[in-house]
Amino acid sequence: MTSRLWFPAFKLRENPFKYSDAVVELSVPTVPSIEGDFLIRIGSFLGGGVSCIVVGNRGVGKSRLAAQLRSKGETVLFSKSDWETRDIEVGEKKVQAFGETKTEEIVETVQVFPTKTQVVVDLPDDLDRKQVRDWVSAIRTRMRTHLTTIILLCNDEQYNVLRRFDAIARLPRIDFPRADKKFLTQLYNDRIKAFGEPGFVSPFRPEVVDRLTELSDTPRAFLQLCSLVLTRMWIDNLREEVKEACGLDYIDGIEELKEVKDLKVARNENQLLRTVVDALRKEGRVWVSAQELVRILLEEQRLSMTSERLGRLMKGLGYTRRYNPDAEYRLN
Repeated sequence: MTSRLWFPAFKLRENPFKYSDAVVELSVPTVPSIEGDFLIRIGSFLGGGVSCIVVGNRGVGKSRLAAQLRSKGETVLFSKSDWETRDIEVGEKKVQAFGETKTEEIVETVQVFPTKTQVVVDLPDDLDRKQVRDWVSAIRTRMRTHLTTIILLCNDEQYNVLRRFDAIARLPRIDFPRADKKFLTQLYNDRIKAFGEPGFVSPFRPEVVDRLTELSDTPRAFLQLCSLVLTRMWIDNLREEVKEACGLDYIDGIEELKEVKDLKVARNENQLLRTVVDALRKEGRVWVSAQELVRILLEEQRLSMTSERLGRLMKGLGYTRRYNPDAEYRLN
């Protein structure tokens, strides 16, 4: 048994985290699926005939949700290959047969949006604006006839295009919930169990799993980080046998994780800064001084920042600066 294991020390048949893309996961029956509260919520919408748009960033789990709905018997479209086919007459042609001329129809097979009353559409993240508009055109046409309930899954960029169309803009928007620590930890445990032999051992200590959840914004990012660490351990095992789960001291030495951590800090700073700016806009403020922004970030967001650091962030976010006499930034 040991000879066929990918990582014998932990009794793993293969890397449990290498499947991080939903399209790939769908073809791997071994990959477990977590049925959370949001699946139940969307299922109740379909049961009640309520249409909506579900918006979420890349990697949050939209395609996994769609796959779960398909497994429960719902009509789910992942691409145009899931559309129905129709043979339509596009013309005629004259043919010679047994000394006489006959007329034959020229038939072309085309794909059309399904004639179902209830459909779930998971728009691929890599669709361009024109392709999104093509989907909208097909959906609008079908909504005038058979389609009574639609759940539309998309990312933020696609939503900005979709809401320009009246038929779609009238649908309520629901934001895909962010995966919390509990969900990601369960995801980790389920993957280890699914790809491990009886008596499997976790390759990460609990504090490592916690650290990786903190560095991850989406389930996909979490799986990719887990795969990075475990693959590094597997490579190290080729040089010297790895016999125990890794700790924080091990992952602190992985340069790629340091870069992810630095990027995470930068994203958090930008997010907190946008939160403060949005609050000032709601108050009707047009200009705000750098000193005031530094003070608010410290008092309300507990984020300590120098005026120079603030200036670089505001410039990167595209805010206009003036001196009056101190540095001020235009908020709209």
